[in-house]
Amino acid sequence: MINQKKQSRRDALKIGVAAITVAGATTLSSSASAQTKTPFKVKSTFIPIADSKYLSLNLTNAVGTDNDYFANTNPTSSVFSVGAASNTNRGSEGMIAYCFAEVKGFSKFGSYTGNGNADGTFVYTGFKPAFILVKNTTTAGNSWAMFDNKRLGYNVSNLALFPSDSSAETSGTSYIDILSNGFKMRSTNDFNNKSGDTYIYAAFAENPFCSSKGIPTTAR
Repeated sequence: MINQKKQSRRDALKIGVAAITVAGATTLSSSASAQTKTPFKVKSTFIPIADSKYLSLNLTNAVGTDNDYFANTNPTSSVFSVGAASNTNRGSEGMIAYCFAEVKGFSKFGSYTGNGNADGTFVYTGFKPAFILVKNTTTAGNSWAMFDNKRLGYNVSNLALFPSDSSAETSGTSYIDILSNGFKMRSTNDFNNKSGDTYIYAAFAENPFCSSKGIPTTAR
């Protein structure tokens, strides 16, 4: 657990029913747990967290393994753990974690397998996404890719942005269909639909339909 005597700051912010928390801590011991103070179990953090697995938002690497990133420990309902790795626990420097939990009708996090076909993999979210982030976790050299319903805003020519490099948005290529209940890949590119490769994704709804307890909202 976190060494309370060495902890100089710990902040957490829960944003409405979105189940999004920003947690900060400084001067952790070599093996510590950072309290998120949220009423939900963390589904995803950026950096993504799953015991010894990690990805870097600014790199194109495949998923890596290091027990020191998150102390080889899955998050609980209120705590995520960090080990001795400098990327998650660098001495007395301030560290920030962005933590997410799924909210029915608002957000969805998961993985899918590419099929290498223009009639690509369909991913069910239960809502029409406004924003989608994907990353190939199997093959190195593939950037993170972001899609949204604003650029261009219609299928199948939705544009892509790559936050892990400095290139401009792509154009003239059919990448993805954004649908009423999920999304479907429409290209054979390695960064979003290589046959047999595993991809993680985060999706957020255009119009959330449910409360944080999964109760359908009513029309006004």
